[in-house]
Amino acid sequence: MVRNYIILFAFICLSCGRNNTNQEVLQTLPGKIAIISDNDDTCSIYDSKSKSQFQFALNVQEHTFYRSLIWANKGDSFFAVQCSKNPNGPSKRGSIVLLNLSGNVARKIYESDENESIGIAYPSTNDKLLLIETSDLREENGNPLWGLTRIESISIMDLNEMKIIKKIPNIGKIPNFYLSESPWLFNDKSFIYTVTGTNKIFINDTMINPEKDSAGIYKYDLLTDKKTLIIPDGSLAVCSPIDNNIAYIRDHSLWVQNIYSQKAIRLFRGNSKTGFTHVHWTPDGKCIYIYYWKKSLIGTVTINEKLLDVSTGDEKLFKRNIIGVGSYTWK
Repeated sequence: MVRNYIILFAFICLSCGRNNTNQEVLQTLPGKIAIISDNDDTCSIYDSKSKSQFQFALNVQEHTFYRSLIWANKGDSFFAVQCSKNPNGPSKRGSIVLLNLSGNVARKIYESDENESIGIAYPSTNDKLLLIETSDLREENGNPLWGLTRIESISIMDLNEMKIIKKIPNIGKIPNFYLSESPWLFNDKSFIYTVTGTNKIFINDTMINPEKDSAGIYKYDLLTDKKTLIIPDGSLAVCSPIDNNIAYIRDHSLWVQNIYSQKAIRLFRGNSKTGFTHVHWTPDGKCIYIYYWKKSLIGTVTINEKLLDVSTGDEKLFKRNIIGVGSYTWK
């Protein structure tokens, strides 16, 4: 499962890939972008519509902190994973809460049981359903390698009824299974995820995390309870907020594809020395933002970012307003 992290290293040369243009013609990235600080105690919000930015404290109790803030699609609040600090071991991600813009808990959504730890939670496009990823803690006991190969499951919660309506156990194993941001298809009846076979872990020449599923992007249909491999060898798939298109990475390039027509269009071409960190649709579905790195022949690494028009592939100029280290959510 991939988490949304923007990482800047001191030895990396940052290049924004823009021409020398008057500052006033550069547009702020559209929508609302929220960034959690490095030490998880504050959240900064950038709002392109009001052309404003502000910061608020994440009000936490003793021995607790927040991870994985995700915007609700309706209204200004976040679905957040509340964690409990454990001085004798790893922190437990124990509950999902709805946070307001004052950093206070407006509503408790879900409490994990003693056998699971919550990874992340994604609301559907209409905020009626919540996709919850969990890890099975029972596998941890007596297994020092649990954290490397933990079993992941998915629960679907009806937010109107406030109850779990579907469970999908053992959907995959870390690190070869992961959800990218915006996993819900536009119809709210299916979600997508990635399986990769590249993260192989060996102990004494024996691979301890064999993958039973082929590598690629899968669609899980909640009505039929069936998973389907829709893009072999694809990764980092994210769903459009306005239709049934998805954006994803394959062959070191960015593609856009309608899941029903199967017609794919390449928007950005990379090479074997290109790696992608983030792929994100703008809220109006007209552009895709990518954050990526390229390695030169002499080994230096350059970080870059682009905003690409989906209909033409043209690059849009914009102001950089996500700087630093932290997890983010964008709508």
